Amino acid sequence: MPDGNRKPLTEQSVTPDPLDRATRRMMAQASGGIAPSVLVSAWVDWSLQLAASPGRQAQLVARAWRHALHLTGPNGAPKEAVPQDRRFA
Repeated sequence: MPDGNRKPLTEQSVTPDPLDRATRRMMAQASGGIAPSVLVSAWVDWSLQLAASPGRQAQLVARAWRHALHLTGPNGAPKEAVPQDRRFA
């Protein structure tokens, strides 16, 4: 295609793709308007701090075990739901 047939790109001739706009809108709603890069940065900071804290890791493992044991009966089988709990009906 010869260059003479192309229209010059201007701000008005370039329109954002509707899919791009929908994706950005959903990302903004999911993140509460916070930039995704800030969320990733916070997660990386948290994970590096945890990686450098073996004592805290041990506390979290012990807590997870307590919670898991709380959900099981004496024989290790899951506890039965109480009759009043309609979530499992």
